[in-house]
Amino acid sequence: MPSYRQQPSLVDRLGAHGTIVACVVLLALLDAGLTSFGAPISLRSLALASWPLVQAGQAWRIFTASLLQPAADPISLAFTAYVMWWLVRTMTRYWPTARVVAFIVLSGATGVGLAVGCNALRLPFVDPGSFLGLMPVMEALGVGFSFLEPEATLLLAFVLPVRGYVFRWVGLGLIALEMVFRGYIPTASLGAWLFAYVWLHLYTSRGTPGGRGGGAARKAPNSHLRAVPRGPFAGTNKDLH
Repeated sequence: MPSYRQQPSLVDRLGAHGTIVACVVLLALLDAGLTSFGAPISLRSLALASWPLVQAGQAWRIFTASLLQPAADPISLAFTAYVMWWLVRTMTRYWPTARVVAFIVLSGATGVGLAVGCNALRLPFVDPGSFLGLMPVMEALGVGFSFLEPEATLLLAFVLPVRGYVFRWVGLGLIALEMVFRGYIPTASLGAWLFAYVWLHLYTSRGTPGGRGGGAARKAPNSHLRAVPRGPFAGTNKDLH
């Protein structure tokens, strides 16, 4: 009997990073559709987090608030999806998919949890009200990129060239600007940034001499080039340039 090659699934075609971003976009579009057509319930009402809701026993909102991007307009959603796709694609080159998903969920939940906790304590100069949106996750992904691709060059705002290791400080600068213009500390974004910084700092420094693990330093490669295996037809890294 003739055999047929199995066709790749949609997930295989999109890749791990494309699947993650596609889920985010579909949730945003579904929320926008429900809101536009006057549905009695919306995704954002189920996802947003605030201290009164968490206090009422809906602690799961701490995890959902940073995974739904309100689709204010198509251009904003498209730009957010493109940047997220680019950042997540970089991380999936170095980490397995499960770790990338855990990083996204935990960094966002840490930021939202910090923001909700600050509201519960009624601290001054922190975000008021409810929390919803991908901004904490985007801040964390920017930190992840800066550690995993420190020698890469990217165009900030498509104009200004910036080295990868500087990108984490650009994110912190945006948090500072938001604080200046809005008059309060964006604790959700700051919490996610700090969480990502600690995670990536421990990941890249683990195994340094005199530190945890011993042996050679566990550093992220400086480029996407991979070494050619040695053998009868093998080359060297310089053959790749």
